[in-house]
Order: sequence, then structure tokens, then C-alpha cells
Amino acid sequence: MDTRLLECFVVAARTLSFTRAAEQLGTTQPLLSRTIKRLEDVVGEPLFDRSRRRIALTAAGAALLDEAPGLIDHASLALRRAQIAGSGAPRTLRVAYSNSMWSHMAYRGIRAFRMAHPELQLDLRLMSANEQADALRCGEIDVGLAGATVFETRGLHWRTIGREPYILALPSDWDVPRGVPIDLTLLRNRPFLIPDPVVGTEAHNALMACCMAAGFRPLLAKHARDASEMRFLVAAGLGAGFAFASGLQNQFDGVYFAPIADQPAESIVEIRVSWAEQRLPEAIQSFIRHMMAHAYSTEIVTDGDGFRLKWLNPTSAQPARA
Repeated sequence: MDTRLLECFVVAARTLSFTRAAEQLGTTQPLLSRTIKRLEDVVGEPLFDRSRRRIALTAAGAALLDEAPGLIDHASLALRRAQIAGSGAPRTLRVAYSNSMWSHMAYRGIRAFRMAHPELQLDLRLMSANEQADALRCGEIDVGLAGATVFETRGLHWRTIGREPYILALPSDWDVPRGVPIDLTLLRNRPFLIPDPVVGTEAHNALMACCMAAGFRPLLAKHARDASEMRFLVAAGLGAGFAFASGLQNQFDGVYFAPIADQPAESIVEIRVSWAEQRLPEAIQSFIRHMMAHAYSTEIVTDGDGFRLKWLNPTSAQPARA
């Protein structure tokens, strides 16, 4: 069966409007109607009840909607596997990364892989962690790089390539203890710059969980869309925020970074390389090996009234070089 028939059906079934579905699919309503009719001929049953002012799914249509998305995904994955099997290795490796990856040392593994495989092209795509999980399952990407705090791992394989705690970013003129981890209860009545949950899911979840574990719900001063905006707003004195510990490498005027006292598990981000295939082409295996070779963890050490960061390679227990 042509999966295009199923794709058109799924959009029409979810919108319950041939007109809106045609717009989303970039086609015309008459052409979509003929496409649905072709599918109904294959099934041998009507999929939509057209006797009402607004179309509705028949029992056959509802049953097909339950199965169709999975059929489409399996067909896409099968096609990808056939392409890889035919060539022996993908000419292009499709790698997704989340918007929090900029602060981690994962770039070192990517750089080493590119040097080892100049014959391959890397197609790097920005995706949230959950978008990566969906894309891996349907074969849209080959490998994903994301924090595990929000990663839906059902049906996927992964390896940990980094661990990094969140720390506090505070206006430098706030009266807080210096040179020691900050007890979050001291900030109970202070405003917070809470990451936008749509674009900063990992940081948003970590901040909310840590504050709730400390016995309070943070006071919202403003939603911050990304780390740069958060640092700017913290420096302007609008409130406290969460940042990755790697922020200690770059001090910012007006911002004081400090670890969180009695740090809960929710404030430690585990960075993973993930994939869906069980029998991997050599190119994907090599990419995973390079990422694992540059795995790291972090250690925060006191430096006068502030802190600095050590990058450690867990396999050698030696400082890693950025």
C-alpha cells in the first residue's frame, strides 16, 4: 500500500475537515477526497461518515487511525534500512541535538568523528529531546544527543556521554553567602527567571523540581527563552535563574554563579547519545564510539569567594581539555 494514502488519511482524520487537511498537505480538497476514496476502496469500508454537516470517523476509520501512524513509521524505517543496506553505510549521518547541547563537551566527539570520516556528511538538526525520540523511532534521524531529564526512551538504545549539574545564577548584588553552595530555601521569597518550558524543557523541569523539593514554588519574574536571555535578565537584577555548571568557565558582569546545596538528582543532567537501530551500520557505530571516547563529568571546586569547574573523563579520571 502507498503510505501516502495513509498519510493523507491521518491528517484528514485528525482535523475532521477535508478543507483544512488539504491545506496542511499542500493539495486541493477534491484531490484529497479522491485520495481518501482510493483508500476506502482498498479497505473495502467507508472511513468517514459524510452524512452530517461535519464529517466523522466510522468504526473502520477509527480502527485505521489507531494503526496508521505506526504503519507509516515502520515503512519509513524499512526504507531507510534498505538504503543503508544497499550502500553499506549512509552517505549522510543525520544527527539531532537539543538546544541545551551548546554548553556541553559533546562537540569534541563530533569533531573527532568528522576528522575520522571525511567521506561522510553530517546533517545536524536542532530538535527537542522528545522530538528526537519520535524522529529516531520513525527513522527520520540516525542519532540523537539530548539531556535525559525529559527523554522518552521507549524502544530506544542509549549511552551516557556526560553529566553536568545545574547551578544558580544570581544577581551579583544580592546578599547571599559567598564561596559556599546556596540553600534554596534562602530564595523562597525571591523572584525567579523560569525557562520557557517549550524551548528550555530540561532547565524548566530542573528549576521547578528543585524549588518544590526545597518546599516552595518559585515566584515568576519572567520567562527566559534561552541561556543568553536568562544571564542578561539576571545581570539586570530581575531575578535568579538556573544555568549549566559549564557557565562557570565564563564569568559575566553582574552575575554570581553558585552550586545548589544538597543538590537533588533533578539538578544533574545526564547527556545521552541515543539510537533506535539494533543492527547498526559501521558509520553509526563509529559515531557512538567517538562520543563515548569523549565522555565527561564535572566537578565544582571552590575558588576564593567563587567557584570554578573541572572537566573529568570518567574512563581515565583525568581532567578533560575543552
